Amino acid sequence: MEPARSRITIESSAGALIELRFMGSPTFEDTMRFRADTASLVRRTVEREKRRAIICTDLRGCGLLKPEVSEVIIGLMSFDN
Repeated sequence: MEPARSRITIESSAGALIELRFMGSPTFEDTMRFRADTASLVRRTVEREKRRAIICTDLRGCGLLKPEVSEVIIGLMSFDN
């Protein structure tokens, strides 16, 4: 049986809104790439919109997270909040 695939998507299609979606159970490596991509998009959004970014995270499709993965995600969610 093939392992379940995980995916994290990051979109910014409306002003200062950034949408994050987690599907499956992302690995630590997936999460670190996601962290870097999100930071870059937040910087670009703030520069473009001249205001703070609004981040909405959808975890409905997310599976069980390893502790090190959840710590990264919690850190991102609590940063500057």
